[in-house]
Amino acid sequence: MTSLCTATGLRAVSGDAALIAYLRALRGQGVVESAFQRTVNVLTPGERLIALSARGGDDAPRTLVTDADSWSERGISAGQAVEFAPGVLTLRTADARLRVHTEGASEWHPILPSLAALGPGDLAAAATALDRLIQAHGSRGGMLGPTPTASSMEAAVLGHSPTGATPSCARSSPRTTPAYAAASCHFSG
Repeated sequence: MTSLCTATGLRAVSGDAALIAYLRALRGQGVVESAFQRTVNVLTPGERLIALSARGGDDAPRTLVTDADSWSERGISAGQAVEFAPGVLTLRTADARLRVHTEGASEWHPILPSLAALGPGDLAAAATALDRLIQAHGSRGGMLGPTPTASSMEAAVLGHSPTGATPSCARSSPRTTPAYAAASCHFSG
């Protein structure tokens, strides 16, 4: 018996201009790396990780903000094939093909600030201010660490132990370089 597979057309509302240019010429097959309610992460044929964000998502590098309300009810899961044709990504689920078209999406160009002129004290102050913003406005499952139901692997990847201990590399000092912090990361209570 042949299953009938419907096609649903979605539109990229906005996206990283470099990503949209890359997708205009891309052909081949990729794979869904992970799927969440608001974001689907996809590996392209060239192993580049990109994100498809639901409506209302923020513009970010290597991200397309789409007109999808949510991804959670669409049957998308890790390991599913994604077909790439110029300007179109097709996610194949059991019951449907979801096509995301990039034509007409607003393109934005990120402006990367230079931090070269900042000394260690200024960088530490900026990191503290950023941490306060994330603590006040962030959500669990990313920068603030795992959700309460996270597996121990997810907790480790997100930089927090299952017991809530903070890794020593997350505690900064003006003399700690990012390379040193990454190399010396371990959990402590």
